Amino acid sequence: MNNIFTHPSFQKSILFQRIALVSVLLPLLLQATPPTNFSGDPVFFLGPIGQSLGGSVYSHKSLHDNLLVNPSAGSFGTEYAAEGSFSTAAKTIGLSVFDTKSTTYGGGLTYLRREVGSGDAKEPLKAGNLNQTYQSFGLSLFGKLHESFAVGVTGRYSMRDATGAADANGKSWNGDVSATFRVNDKIGIGASYKNLFGDSKDIEIGVIGGGAHVEIVPGLIAVGSIEKYTNPSDTPKYGVPDEDKISWSLGGQYSHPSGVSVRGSFREAGPWDSQLMFAGVGYVDKGFHVNYAFGTATKGDSFNVHTFGLGATF
Repeated sequence: MNNIFTHPSFQKSILFQRIALVSVLLPLLLQATPPTNFSGDPVFFLGPIGQSLGGSVYSHKSLHDNLLVNPSAGSFGTEYAAEGSFSTAAKTIGLSVFDTKSTTYGGGLTYLRREVGSGDAKEPLKAGNLNQTYQSFGLSLFGKLHESFAVGVTGRYSMRDATGAADANGKSWNGDVSATFRVNDKIGIGASYKNLFGDSKDIEIGVIGGGAHVEIVPGLIAVGSIEKYTNPSDTPKYGVPDEDKISWSLGGQYSHPSGVSVRGSFREAGPWDSQLMFAGVGYVDKGFHVNYAFGTATKGDSFNVHTFGLGATF
């Protein structure tokens, strides 16, 4: 008697069902649904690890996101790494390479690109709604000055191309400084001052932030951070809706010996008058890793954000 499950007609039916399921789910996952009023929040520049932890990677090692938040946090390791990420928040693409193996001090390169539509950032855009393309190239250098203390610096070149508004275009150089202190193997504290030169071209907002991580039991860490934002200039075209308010976040991550990690966080994005919830999952095998984060608003405009990442560590 023939097995019905191996019959060609049954197999063809299963194939059509899978194709139909993918055709329905893929557009939903990849649909560009950036936060309407607060895509300027720097958390949406990060990859899936940083986003799923609410941006609290000031001392917790996350490689790609360390380069964007606090490069010095990556000093407490020895590895090569490369990562790429895509987020539906303003169609953000992030690429990075990371090296703490070749020399005593570490270095990293980052590239970011975003496509912000005319309705995607009503609040951060002080001069109305514009379609814009944002790009930045960053070079970070960092290293330990002591077994438990590290510092880092970043130079960045940024560009904005605003469709239909040539006077809003701009290019600028800027820089960051950062430091990380490891209290012991389980506790770390980090801080950074981003865009410390200001920005007459109104491309980069200023950020003073810090955070910590604590390993509660092996594999389980808790993280937290607090950030203060400043407008790029006295009369910004682009900026922070309410720079008198702060953002803060709390989150956690559990990593199983099998290579699977789960993450979650809550973020109070004060300047954008919003509250955000993030969740994420990751898997590592033989140095290769894949990560995913999902974000949604519990206060403010309703939206969903999906962020995907692929990378390798050697």
